[in-house]
Amino acid sequence: MSGNCRMVKLTNLVFATVLSQALFLGAQDRVRVKDLAGVSGADVNEIEGIGLVTGLSGTGDSPDSVRARLRSFMENRDGVTVSDREINARNVAVVAVAARLEAFQAVGTEIDVIVSALNDSKNLKGGSLTQTFLYGPKPHSKDPTVYAIARGPLVLGSDVATATVGSIPGGAIVQRLAPQDNFLKALDAGWVVFKLKQPDFNVASRVADAINNRFPALYNADGDLAQSIDAGHVRVRVATQKRGAEGRGDAVQFVGEVLGMTVEIGSQEEPEATVVINEREKTYAITGKVRVLPCRVQKGRIVIEVPGKADPKSARPAHADGPVLLNEVLDTLSPTQETAGDVIDLIKLLHGAGALKAKLIVR
Repeated sequence: MSGNCRMVKLTNLVFATVLSQALFLGAQDRVRVKDLAGVSGADVNEIEGIGLVTGLSGTGDSPDSVRARLRSFMENRDGVTVSDREINARNVAVVAVAARLEAFQAVGTEIDVIVSALNDSKNLKGGSLTQTFLYGPKPHSKDPTVYAIARGPLVLGSDVATATVGSIPGGAIVQRLAPQDNFLKALDAGWVVFKLKQPDFNVASRVADAINNRFPALYNADGDLAQSIDAGHVRVRVATQKRGAEGRGDAVQFVGEVLGMTVEIGSQEEPEATVVINEREKTYAITGKVRVLPCRVQKGRIVIEVPGKADPKSARPAHADGPVLLNEVLDTLSPTQETAGDVIDLIKLLHGAGALKAKLIVR
C-alpha cells in the first residue's frame, strides 16, 4: 500500500464486537411500541409555501426570471417589498419553503424548515427568509389555512453542491394544529389503530399479545382488547367507559400508555436492512442489520477492505463467523478527515460492488 493511500481496515476489535453481536443474535430485545408503530390518522403533515430570500450578495435570481413571480408574490404579502435595485443586483431569490408538522404539534411552538431555490440563483449564503406562510398538502384553494409562519436567516452547509438549499432551525412558528380528523373519529368510536413502521406479521402479533397481557382486566365478551389485523396494523379497543369528545382525555391517556409499553422482539423480526441517502442534505440513515460482504473499495485516499474468512492476511480471527455490519465498517472511518459526502460515496461504492446487503434508497 503506498504512503499516499490510507487504509481503513476492520481490526480484531471490530470483529470481536461483530462476534459478540452474533453470539447474542437469538436474544430477545425489548422495544417500545412507539419505536415500532405510530397511531393511524395521527400523521406527520408536510406543509409548504413559496417565499423570498433577501440579503444575497449578487448570487440570487436573475431579474428576468424573478420579476414576474415577485410581483404576484408581493400582491399577497402585506409589508413585503423588494426594490428594483435589489432585483437588478441579484440580491433576491424565490424559494420553496417546507416543514414537517407533527401530529398535535402545539400552537406557538417552533419547527425547523428547509429552504430550496426555485429559479436560477447560484448561492443562498448570507440570505434571510422573509415572512412566509406555510400551507397543508391540499391545494391552497381547498385549504387556505396557514399552519405555520416561517422567517429568519438561512444556515447552509460548506458543500458547494448544496449552496442553493438551506435550513432555518426553529424557523417557523406553528399557527394551527394539523387536522387529525380520522384519528379523532376512530377514537370517538372506541377504536385506535397502530400501524407498524416496518410491516411484519410476527411483530404485529407480538404487539397485540403484549397489549392484551398488559391489560387483562379489559377483556370482555367481544374478544381481545387488541387484534393484529394484518402485517402492518394492530387494532385496539379504547379502554374507557366514555365515548365521544367526553372520553377523549381518558382515551388519549390510554393510547399514551400503549405507546410507552415495551415488547419482546427477536432478531428474526428486526426491520428490513435499509440505507437511505439524502443527496442534498448529505445525510444518511441505516435501519436494521446492514451486512457488508468481503470486498475492497477505494475513493481517493480512502480504502475500505472487508476480508473474507479464507484470507490468510486478514486481521479477522478464525472463530469470528458473525456478519460484518455497515455500522462497524463506518466506525473505522475518521470523523475529522472524512466528510459526510465521502461516507455517502463509499456506501454507494459498496452497493455498486454488490457488497451491501440492503435496500439502498437515494433521495
